[in-house]
Amino acid sequence: MANVKIFDETIEEYDSACEAVRKENAEYLKLFEADLTEKGLSPKTIKNHISNVDLFINEFLLREDAQPIETGIDNLDPFFYFYIHKCMWSTPASVRSMAAGLKKFYKYRGRRLC
Repeated sequence: MANVKIFDETIEEYDSACEAVRKENAEYLKLFEADLTEKGLSPKTIKNHISNVDLFINEFLLREDAQPIETGIDNLDPFFYFYIHKCMWSTPASVRSMAAGLKKFYKYRGRRLC
């Protein structure tokens, strides 16, 4: 029984860490959305970029560990492998859209950090 309790605590810690990262990510996404709006992108394009970035930072980066977005840049190769081979809805156009959204997001984050 002791192993079960330790396992449950680990799951709770993981969930708690993921929730903290998701809250932080939500703020980043709001700021990114405001930046895209300020740049004059269409609402549809903004929605696509936000959705794509959300998949990466709130799903992929949190799959195995509660990774903050700063570690995401090091996980782009595995992410695109995952996206192309495991996401049944991926198409060449959606891969380009995903790449464009992530590029804009990390460029935006780079400008904000300077």
